[in-house]
Amino acid sequence: MSLVLARALLAALFGALLSGCGATRLPARAAPQTVTEDENTIVAVVVELKLRAHEEQLPDGSVHLFSVVAFDVVRPKGWRTLILAQVNGHPRIDSRPLLLGNVVTFVLPKNWRGGELSFSELRSLAFY
Repeated sequence: MSLVLARALLAALFGALLSGCGATRLPARAAPQTVTEDENTIVAVVVELKLRAHEEQLPDGSVHLFSVVAFDVVRPKGWRTLILAQVNGHPRIDSRPLLLGNVVTFVLPKNWRGGELSFSELRSLAFY
């Protein structure tokens, strides 16, 4: 399936969820934090999960494996970008695993265009 078709399908699914067509939303575990005007609040869909995608060799010989998650931004509207974030181990929000198609919300840091982010930099990360 092409990325364009996948984006269109996910956007249609997300639109159906927002319109309240009988789909139930799971409540976020943590209350959202107050967002100031200079921060970028994002609603995004998980479109790609790569487990153990990045390997970091430490001086003592041990290895850390990182997973990479690709988020397709659906709000604010008009954004045409994927945001990549890495996490040590399997990506989770609280105790729930992050899966393909999950809709999440988070606040982007000011330096988000600098490349790949870590999950700890995605403030207020929660299921939508």
